[in-house]
Amino acid sequence: MSFSVPFSSQRRRVNRRPLIIATIIGIFFILLDLVSGGGVRSALRLVLTPGSSFVSAITYQVLQGDSWATRTQLQHDNELLRTQVTTMQAHDVLFQGLQHQNAAYTALLRIASSSEYIGAHVISSPFSSPYGTIILDAGGSMGVQKGDFVVESNGFVVGTIVDVRGGSATASLIFASQRESAALINSIPVTVYGRGGGNAFTTVPRGSTVHVGDTVTIREFGNRVTGVVGSVIKDATSADQKIFIGTPYSIHATMDVAIIHSTQK
Repeated sequence: MSFSVPFSSQRRRVNRRPLIIATIIGIFFILLDLVSGGGVRSALRLVLTPGSSFVSAITYQVLQGDSWATRTQLQHDNELLRTQVTTMQAHDVLFQGLQHQNAAYTALLRIASSSEYIGAHVISSPFSSPYGTIILDAGGSMGVQKGDFVVESNGFVVGTIVDVRGGSATASLIFASQRESAALINSIPVTVYGRGGGNAFTTVPRGSTVHVGDTVTIREFGNRVTGVVGSVIKDATSADQKIFIGTPYSIHATMDVAIIHSTQK
């Protein structure tokens, strides 16, 4: 009886030989490295180092190439330009603010040139001050007195000083809510009723001539201008015309004013 090894078993046995040989070689080199005290690893390192250096050199050349360097330089230049633009914009805003402040001071000097006045800065607007008032950074130590009136840079009377302290003063706004003032519109005597926010209203007889843009003056301030007519409403069923008054400036944005003594009306 003859015995033969199946073909599949022979193939599996043949396929294992390279693995067995590689394993034996690997074990041999490990034992050799242990016996030689790491000599095998040193030899392999010497062989592989030139290849590693070659890869490093290629990488360095790529990073230092003209195209890469140009792109990096452009990125740096762009960041520098952005910083310079931001700085220039900030300087421009500051310059514009100084220009506006200088224009306001020049106007105040022109307005008060014929009167004894005290320059002041608004440190508290009607938003944060109660009862339609503003607080100024000039007080009794600078000669401010109760009854003095406050003028903004366009020449309009803003209000009157009602309280004075050493380094500050409080002014009541002319058009504060519920405040009444005797005024003139085109020589027509009227009583102006404040509504707050730089607005007021009054009435005149229906036959009176009043136009939008006419100025409103207050007698107690030497007939200085306090506002302008914003609208005129006529009602055929009423004997009076309703006159709404405003100011060409924003009282909430007013920052610098002149305080003029009441004796200088």
